[in-house]
Order: sequence, then C-alpha cells, then structure tokens
Amino acid sequence: MKGHSAQLWKDPKERLPPGSHLPWSIWKTLNRLRTETGRTASNMEKWGIKEDGKCECGGEQDVDHLFACPLLPIECSKEEFLTHEISDKAIQIAAYWEGKGI
Repeated sequence: MKGHSAQLWKDPKERLPPGSHLPWSIWKTLNRLRTETGRTASNMEKWGIKEDGKCECGGEQDVDHLFACPLLPIECSKEEFLTHEISDKAIQIAAYWEGKGI
C-alpha cells in the first residue's frame, strides 16, 4: 500500500520566485519590483493617500523611476530582477526601497 500511494503523488513543479530565502520584507519588495506594482508615490497620489507623486529626489516616482532614481545606492536594471538568480544589486535595490516603504 505504501508504494501505491507514493506513485500517486507527484512533486509539484511550481517554485517560489528567486529570493524566497531572504527576509519577508525584502522578498516582498523584490516581487513588487518584478511585477512593476507597488506603493510608489505616483500610485499613492492616484489612490488619494499622498498629496503628490514625487520622490525624495524630486522626480515623479512611478515604477520606472524605482530603477533609475539618482538616490539609489547602485545602478540596476529591470532585467536583474527577472533572472532565475537574484543578483546582489537587485537585493540592494529592494532593500533600499523596502526602507522607503515601497
């Protein structure tokens, strides 16, 4: 009987996105950046939560700005968030924006 039930069960093919080993707040922010969603200032303005959609740097803080803000500690492209392995750069950018509440 034991062998029979083992044949019925298959290992799932679905896997969590890269970075799931990181602290929850960083992984959550990585996923927000990957999916181009999040609590950007422009979204918060649209939702009536903020007065304006500006970043601390003075630029419009939309999703594209999250990858190009001059205040970022390092340069990073969107592509670095879409690979099968999370780069150290992507983790640093996610940590930066997580600290800003994105």
